[in-house]
Amino acid sequence: MKISTKGTYGLISMVDIALNSNSENLVSVADIAKRQHISKIYLEQVISNLRKSNLLIGVKGPQGGYSLAKPPSEMTVLEILEALEGNLFEISMDKQMEENSSIAPVLEKQIWKPMGDAINHTAGKVTLQDLVDDYHNQKGNFMYYI
Repeated sequence: MKISTKGTYGLISMVDIALNSNSENLVSVADIAKRQHISKIYLEQVISNLRKSNLLIGVKGPQGGYSLAKPPSEMTVLEILEALEGNLFEISMDKQMEENSSIAPVLEKQIWKPMGDAINHTAGKVTLQDLVDDYHNQKGNFMYYI
């Protein structure tokens, strides 16, 4: 499993939108880029993929921007990452090896399938709301010394 910058920026963007949008306020790509120190041009591509996957609702125009397509408690990290990365756990095996190796099915059964299931289970268990809540908890845990 390897999560690209696109996947990481996608998760960051979704948390940012969850934190900063509501029924009256949409979040612009420029605002996310500024707050999160991400290239606006790259972020536009990421946001476009999330919109095409029906995870975001986009409104065009001067007051336009993005909001979540459903509540953050109903959106998992798995569906966000899959929208950007595709299958999260994929094994590269050449066709000849897969067909001719008597050991390949053992690896699939004992290693690859359980690892893929564990990744999907973990990412499918964590919601966008969990990330938002953890952000709020982390933000409030600063100690000040005089």
